[in-house]
Amino acid sequence: MSDSNRFDLHNLSDEELKGIIQQSERYDPVTISDAIEVYEARQFKNQRAQNNNKLSFKEIIERLFFSGQKRFFTPYIIIINVVLYIITAYLSQDLMNADTYQLYHLGGNINYYTLNGEWYRLIASTFLHGGLIHLGFNMFALFQLGILLEQFIGRKRFLTTYFVSGIGASLVSTYFNFGISIGASGAVFGLLGLLFILLVTKKLNHDYKGQKHILKQLIPIIIINLLIGFSMPNIDNAAHIGGFAIGFLTGCIYLIGLLKPQLKMATLLATVGLFSVLFVQGYQQIPIVANEYSELLSLPQKEFQVFTTNYDQINGWLSKHGERDGNMWIKDNDLTLNDVKVYKSYVSKMRQVLSLIPDDELKNYSHLEKTVKQFEEHAAALEYTFLPPASQ
Repeated sequence: MSDSNRFDLHNLSDEELKGIIQQSERYDPVTISDAIEVYEARQFKNQRAQNNNKLSFKEIIERLFFSGQKRFFTPYIIIINVVLYIITAYLSQDLMNADTYQLYHLGGNINYYTLNGEWYRLIASTFLHGGLIHLGFNMFALFQLGILLEQFIGRKRFLTTYFVSGIGASLVSTYFNFGISIGASGAVFGLLGLLFILLVTKKLNHDYKGQKHILKQLIPIIIINLLIGFSMPNIDNAAHIGGFAIGFLTGCIYLIGLLKPQLKMATLLATVGLFSVLFVQGYQQIPIVANEYSELLSLPQKEFQVFTTNYDQINGWLSKHGERDGNMWIKDNDLTLNDVKVYKSYVSKMRQVLSLIPDDELKNYSHLEKTVKQFEEHAAALEYTFLPPASQ
């Protein structure tokens, strides 16, 4: 068979090749043999494409990072999150759970610090995670949503939505949450909000036929995640809801560009401009609130650990010997003077740490000062009960 005929065979569809093979009496043996060879090679290639276990490492990487000639950004965002978690785990000396002190120094979002000029925490915190499970859930969701949205709305819109939602979610969190807030979930919920509006308006892709099926799966995922956030402690639902709302709004703006392609870049710039103004205004207006650990986190790690360790020791001591509910009291009739001295030593170490904080900053941790003072008064009252009775 000539080279030109071979080229023609490679450009035929599967059905056309099957037709040639089935009607072998109409073609010469060489053509039939070549048609079978091309058809089987194509089927083998398709089979490999359907089974990732048979893909070479190079093919897996190409599929993961590229869509045609376009580079996916989702995997790179995931890599940054994973690398930062490895650093966090190393500094925390714990693979499963990150240390709060390390998260603060790596850029965790805390109202008192973020709104006192450390605005970079709004971005940095979206790349930090509190534990391996936290990281795993967020990265799995990001991979699923990111690859889908990058293909259908483009990389620029995807990146804009991701970072606008992440920053906005962090800002919303500073208004409702005064502890440390970290994680990519605000940005991920932004992608959910974007995907939701595109599916509802059927603008995800003109040729995409599975929109209704995805929408049916998406709504329960959103509801379940919000319910989990409301029912479990230490989950920043304010960031989740804020991120979703911002992603939804960016999707509404993008719809204009999808309906009128000539306005595609204008809608992208409008999104960045609008939310930049809103974020600056919000950053300036949200009140600064110090929580009980705000000033402690700025101390050296050793002093921070001394304070928190002894605070935990006191709570353990009270759970063993007494109860703490506003005013502390003792329920253990077998309490000894040595027990009281142990309790007093914990309080003394906490007081030593507080003494390191400058006096002009006392107003920022009045809750801690009040707590330690209450411990000291309680220790003195317990010690007084062991004094010998006064002689008559």
